[in-house]
Amino acid sequence: MVGVLFANEFGSLFMPRAFPIKKCWSRSKTNLTGTKKMVPTALVPAVLFHGSKDTTERKIVWESSSILQELDDLFPETPRLMRAGDPEFDQAMEMHNRLQTAGLQFAYGGRNQTLTEEEKLNRRAQFEEALNELDAALGIQQQKKGGGGFRLGKDFSGLDAIMIPTLERWRYQLPITENFDILKDREHLQKWFQTMDSFPAYADRVSGDEYSWTATSSMFLRYFGGGEDRPNVAEGIKRADAAAKDLANTFVSGYKSRGIREDKKFVLEAASKLISNHNAVVDDCVMQEPP
Repeated sequence: MVGVLFANEFGSLFMPRAFPIKKCWSRSKTNLTGTKKMVPTALVPAVLFHGSKDTTERKIVWESSSILQELDDLFPETPRLMRAGDPEFDQAMEMHNRLQTAGLQFAYGGRNQTLTEEEKLNRRAQFEEALNELDAALGIQQQKKGGGGFRLGKDFSGLDAIMIPTLERWRYQLPITENFDILKDREHLQKWFQTMDSFPAYADRVSGDEYSWTATSSMFLRYFGGGEDRPNVAEGIKRADAAAKDLANTFVSGYKSRGIREDKKFVLEAASKLISNHNAVVDDCVMQEPP
């Protein structure tokens, strides 16, 4: 998402090459070995950069911040997204890293049978504290004269690109999986989401939707929840499937009420990309899962 956000906003002639997501989390030794040949961590995001059309030079870069820095270096004529060394930027990045760590520990802590209830409650409290810290920082920024709604002010930055994938998922999935709403009583975080949701490079191209994140919640719980025989996991799957079904039932009525968008550019782009990538999509869908 981060590289596509950059390209959409600043019009860079950049076309990322994606890696099948199953290759990145599958336990299949063949898939994992093949992925590690290009990406040592076997994790996403990863982007394969090609040199000029006159060379065969290629470079693989992984991790969001490194990808954005590489894009800054490749396209020096565009506004800088990464500002390492700038105290405001570095402090905000450190805050996001703390939030992401606390969020992951909370989200997966409930599935860790070795944790006591007190330890789980502590993880929840630490996550709430990190969210409140971000909300307060956003409030200070938004209250500045001409502050704007992005993380560091009126202009989109690499921090917004790095933050949105995780926060977007938490916005839709945590209310279902953990009965936790990250936006509740956090008006400044709500405003940041409103700013991102109205930002064309994000909203029109790469933003996730409530149905997709809701529908995949049960998939994540099945794969990473620790077993459907666990009551809390089974309940989470049931809630996610029911919520996804309710959202799916609104598709027809919602489409009829909205009508066909006048600007079909992005819809046609998405359809064209899916059709051109048909073979890879089919291969990914029918890939045999590890036992």
